[in-house]
Amino acid sequence: MRKRIVVGALVVLLVLVGAAAVAVSTVWKPESREQIAARLTGTGKRLTEAGTARVTFTSEMKPQLGGRKVTLQGTSLVRFGDRPSWETTYTQIAATGHPTLQAKGVHVDDDTYFTSPSMVAEDGRPWFDSHTLADWGSGFSDPDLGVSDLMVWQRFLDDVSEQIAANGETDELPDVKGAPHEYRFRCTPNHDVFCPPPFRTSLDLVFNRVVPPLFSVWIDDAGRLRRLDVETSVLYVDDGRGTDDGYQHPQDEWEIRTSFTLDQFGTPVTVTAPPADRITQSRQVNLKASA
Repeated sequence: MRKRIVVGALVVLLVLVGAAAVAVSTVWKPESREQIAARLTGTGKRLTEAGTARVTFTSEMKPQLGGRKVTLQGTSLVRFGDRPSWETTYTQIAATGHPTLQAKGVHVDDDTYFTSPSMVAEDGRPWFDSHTLADWGSGFSDPDLGVSDLMVWQRFLDDVSEQIAANGETDELPDVKGAPHEYRFRCTPNHDVFCPPPFRTSLDLVFNRVVPPLFSVWIDDAGRLRRLDVETSVLYVDDGRGTDDGYQHPQDEWEIRTSFTLDQFGTPVTVTAPPADRITQSRQVNLKASA
């Protein structure tokens, strides 16, 4: 009888040990290079599956050789998909030596509209589209440049090569709660054919050279982008043809630092263009005298 008990105990012990070994091997099974890369390049797909998100941003532009600086801060409510749309509240649009402004922006289909309590059109209508000449105090504080729009930068993550995506995995970035998967890489035109430019915004018209951006990326266990930091610089190189395209081109190189934090995935978001009778027909929108 005692022998049977001992044998039975050994069988149970072996089963438990085997189960534990299977569990350990499952937990610690290393990811393949393809899986590591796919997590980064799949962020766009995961965001589309999530449907919506709140995006909090801070963006800065400043020339390398000067003390001027432009800062944009605010929050966007974004609907992801083949044609993303978003509504943005700019709590701060500040340029050195100019008044600090607040504004709202709406991007629907391929159109972007803005309104600001500090700006006025001749016909008194509060909204204006991105093609309207607008006095933002500084040409580089114009939100239509797209520096503070998440989708301008996120799409480059989807097109990163597998080699750069896999090599970009790191554990050296500051921790972001709920986003344990970290990547840091520089997109390189020699490897990534979709590396900037173009940005597909008016940034391409003001500047015609881009230093390959450095991306820092944080992703959660569901594969959703939780934070994105971008560092790059842009400049305009005169080709000598003297083309007058109507844009203010800087003489020096401008650094860009922009950071996005994503949360509230799946929250209902409705984005609609302003009514046509609220959109100015004036050619220019100016700062109010008290701004």
